Amino acid sequence: MGYVKKRRNIIWLCVDGLRADSLQSAGNNKVERHFIDDVASRGAFFPNCIAAAQSTISSSASFFTSMTPEMCRQPTQTANCIPQFHPDAVTIADILKAHGYSTFRWNDMDTYSCHAKTGFDHYEAGYFGLRSTPNLSFDAEKRDDFLQKFKECSESKFIYMHLLHLHEYGGESARVWTGQKYLHHVREVADEVAGIVDKLGVCDDDILMIHSDHGVTLNQDFVEFEERHGGTFAEGRIRVFSVFKCDGIEPSVYPGVVGNIDLAPTLLEMVGIDQMKGLGKSLLPVITDGAERGGPILACWTSKPTHPLHVIGGECPSFLDSVCLRDDDWKYTVFRNGEKTLIDLRPGAEDLVDVKSEHPDLVEKYEKLYKEMYLDLPETPHELYQQTGQTFFRSDIVPETSFLMPVHTASVNLRKSILSLIDQLGYFEILVLDGDESGGVAELMEEYSDDHRIRHIPVYGIELGKMLNDGLAKSRGKYIATVSAEYRYTEHYLYILLNALKSSTSSDFCYADAYQFYKDPRKTDYNYIGPYHFYFRNAKNQGGVGSHRYLGLRSHSSMIGAGYVGDVALFTRELIEAVGGFDESGDSIKSTWAKMGRHTDCVNIPVPLLLSDGLLSRPTFGLPSPASHHKKISVVLCGDDPSLFWPTLESLQNQSETNFEVVMAATQKQLATVSSLAERFFTMEMQLCVVDETASLDYKCNVLTSKAKGKFLTWCQAGTLLPSSYLEELVAAIDANPESSFVNASRMLTGDGNKKQIITAHDVLLKDVWMSPQSIWGILYRRRLHDEIGLFDAKVGSAGMWDMVMRIVETGRGVPVPNAILMQSSLHMDVSIEQSDSMSLYKEAVNRMGGLIDLGMINNDLFSESREEDYLEPVLARFVELLKVAPFLMELNVPVIFNGVQLDIKSERQTAPPSTNRASPGHETAKSSN
Repeated sequence: MGYVKKRRNIIWLCVDGLRADSLQSAGNNKVERHFIDDVASRGAFFPNCIAAAQSTISSSASFFTSMTPEMCRQPTQTANCIPQFHPDAVTIADILKAHGYSTFRWNDMDTYSCHAKTGFDHYEAGYFGLRSTPNLSFDAEKRDDFLQKFKECSESKFIYMHLLHLHEYGGESARVWTGQKYLHHVREVADEVAGIVDKLGVCDDDILMIHSDHGVTLNQDFVEFEERHGGTFAEGRIRVFSVFKCDGIEPSVYPGVVGNIDLAPTLLEMVGIDQMKGLGKSLLPVITDGAERGGPILACWTSKPTHPLHVIGGECPSFLDSVCLRDDDWKYTVFRNGEKTLIDLRPGAEDLVDVKSEHPDLVEKYEKLYKEMYLDLPETPHELYQQTGQTFFRSDIVPETSFLMPVHTASVNLRKSILSLIDQLGYFEILVLDGDESGGVAELMEEYSDDHRIRHIPVYGIELGKMLNDGLAKSRGKYIATVSAEYRYTEHYLYILLNALKSSTSSDFCYADAYQFYKDPRKTDYNYIGPYHFYFRNAKNQGGVGSHRYLGLRSHSSMIGAGYVGDVALFTRELIEAVGGFDESGDSIKSTWAKMGRHTDCVNIPVPLLLSDGLLSRPTFGLPSPASHHKKISVVLCGDDPSLFWPTLESLQNQSETNFEVVMAATQKQLATVSSLAERFFTMEMQLCVVDETASLDYKCNVLTSKAKGKFLTWCQAGTLLPSSYLEELVAAIDANPESSFVNASRMLTGDGNKKQIITAHDVLLKDVWMSPQSIWGILYRRRLHDEIGLFDAKVGSAGMWDMVMRIVETGRGVPVPNAILMQSSLHMDVSIEQSDSMSLYKEAVNRMGGLIDLGMINNDLFSESREEDYLEPVLARFVELLKVAPFLMELNVPVIFNGVQLDIKSERQTAPPSTNRASPGHETAKSSN
């Protein structure tokens, strides 16, 4: 009985870097027989399978799509090519998923993802490298868990596994791989393959296919060899193998050349699907009928761009360095500079020796084939599909998730944000909600006009809630994600959040954490993010410094005051429609999150999947509010003695900036006095709030905050005098620095005998706020910051204003305004702070850091792109000083970390810098290069 095309499980095992000439089954009788040879002897074996490229990124793009790497926009092994994968290129996983298969992808190394992501339900990986594994083997718990997940799947299923034991050369770091050691590792990986087949329980009716993505250079420096000969397509680098084993396939060996480009069409035809019409050919007729494959195989080469920092390359090239036609006995290569070579591959001939002058007839033959097979190729997948008659298109796939990205200006971050989103896993669409009437966003969107996943939606002149509702109405996804144009997102952002929602029985809303970089050497020219730990680790290795920003709420059932979750939120369409869509009542949509929080559990995924450049300082999607405010500034006047209001109100009446309101509080007993006072300053707009005599400080402050309607908010102590230009100076400074969270004024203190002390405005740094109480007087900030940082906290008691300053400074750097001078009497200074309230303040700050003391965040002012030095020593020196003023921090018994590494703090009295120690779970275990 012959082979029957029918629905079967597919197990595709790719052994990275396995040369065909290392197999006994491929004719090398000097090596030992192993499991892969056994499979080859029982299946259809192709010992002359030619890789389309000499690196995994390019080769896998080709064998997943049956197209050239160039057509997929994956010409070489540089990570910046990965987000450029062509949106129209259909993979075998796309087609199988459309036919009801569950699709799985595994990579032994959890670094940058070398394989097309589209079409996979499960896309997971193992360890950072072989030396990071238990017992120096990828055959470990992570892989076993994934195999078990596949085994338990009861549907028709497809798995692609990329095995990297050979790639890691046994964990050694060597530029010269000896043939003897290589063969030893071949035997080891063959044993791994045997174990995988056994653990998966592969049966005769399943399709088992084993192959390699490319070969390797042996017995000489492979880096130097690649630089000299990469474009010449040495046999050891492009000649691999493939074997198909399944019930109904007779053992056979096909000696002619085939290509990795043929693998996907073959597997699809084997399960009765004829929907991939690329450049490759199904080998099933060769396997079952002995037909000839025919024609040479096309291989391509582009050298990896060098980069002074990034070992995996610079920008993705837009050209090929050379193209090769590999036939049974000949290899013809055309170089970008016009040079051409013909290599004789017959027995006795030597590889890489040009013999074109001896065979002009063959040169003529291959020139014609070169034109036909390469020069005349369509430029895009869609053009190819039109020629071949393929009817399956990725653009016809309904997206599962819709990203809503409201944008008001084409900032420098917009392009990078989009690049990070188009590299997500799953089927999605990105709706760019364009509120930029200058046309800057529209101009940038032209670059993505050929990407069906990106939709440009003009929404000019409307507020945020309406923008989002317009996007929601036009979106098609079952799930909705709100994202910011100001940030980048890690490769697994959508994958992790979607899996969290799908696996939850009680939640329709989840959101992730963030990672804030204070110094990121990769931010300017590194477009590929990859898995979060991969980006962070490599950035740190190159001198980067950052912190995990924990965004988990105290109460997931209440989303009030949590506008920032919109930067990292994913929820069901059913949920947002159930609450009536996004709130359109004002410039903030924080009530939208609150409404959704009342309908479902809101789950925080404590993984940093958003990257910010600097402190996470832009609430509510990082957008400047388009809404008009009642007033530009709200001046909040605080004090218990109404008699002190008079001089302050008089100085406010003389301000050159007149677009402000004054917000005051009074008890019932004070109401008549304060009302009479307000009437005398009738030219100023005022709001008077009545509070109970026993009301706490936090309650009074929150009443005043809620009543303030200005775009900017500033606090003023009763009795303070303000020069006429005071408000004008502050507003001009914050308008000139739209990325800044706040501005702060100078202060002049006056006491008995007309003594004066001027405290000149300077940078308000987080380390200073941790060292000593800081006054909120003289600070002007964007009122919407409260959407991110919340209101005043009762738990910190008398430290409420200090606590608010700390939270403001946590959102980003401010701008000092020396010329704005606040004149205060030293007789009416800030209230004293109880030690118990100070302890509560520090506890709350530690909670916001995720239950730890993050010295990177506290000392973020130390780090700059131009500064190259060891940061650990000054950071620890500052911590020693902090412990002198707040020794009770040690009593909190929480981890102290810097740049992901937990430090061993011996004593609060130590004077020498603490030593580093292994990190606790959740923190990086390697010692920081800093």
